[in-house]
Amino acid sequence: VDDLLLRSSLANSEWFYERLKERFDCKDVQWLEKGKPLDHLGMTIFKDDTGVYISMQDYIRTMLVKLGMEGCANPGIKTPIKKAIDGLTPVSMQEKAFFMSACGMLGWLAMTARPDLKYSHSRISQHMSEPTAGALEAVRHAVRYCATWDKLYVCISRTGLARCGRITRIRTMREMRNHKINAGHSWPVFHFMAMCRQTGRAPRHLYRSRR
Repeated sequence: VDDLLLRSSLANSEWFYERLKERFDCKDVQWLEKGKPLDHLGMTIFKDDTGVYISMQDYIRTMLVKLGMEGCANPGIKTPIKKAIDGLTPVSMQEKAFFMSACGMLGWLAMTARPDLKYSHSRISQHMSEPTAGALEAVRHAVRYCATWDKLYVCISRTGLARCGRITRIRTMREMRNHKINAGHSWPVFHFMAMCRQTGRAPRHLYRSRR
């Protein structure tokens, strides 16, 4: 059975786990506390007095090892996709296996705590049935982007948006729908999330989200 992640009050959480242990043989519960991060399905979840944070840095580092792309970070890479996916030359079976693995891991990142990868993964995954040389180049670029920006994290605060260091432009959902995102020149970030540099310090600034 997969790990469970429960979000509720302490009293309700304790009641739930007590009932669960009566029915199943479970491991001890791990509580999210300040200074005690949780590792849940590749997501490192930690908190402070400001809010809750989710980092995918450890997952990205593991991904680089599995793909054999350690040390591929490039400070010049600013977006997860750099151009239209062209180049229709078929790839080898080995390159196809690499493409499938890389695309799958990028998909998990995009679905969890890296919404900046949503658009690029959507474009790249269109070539899953028949990967081409252009799609292979695009997925490698996206992996290099992840390696370069592995310290980005999502912060969720009850009072607004927490930021620490450099932050991307925050778009409302309406802006995201109206803005034509072409070749990855803009990062779509949900209005209730902030992608920031991870410094290990508590955020100092709060920004309320706007619709």
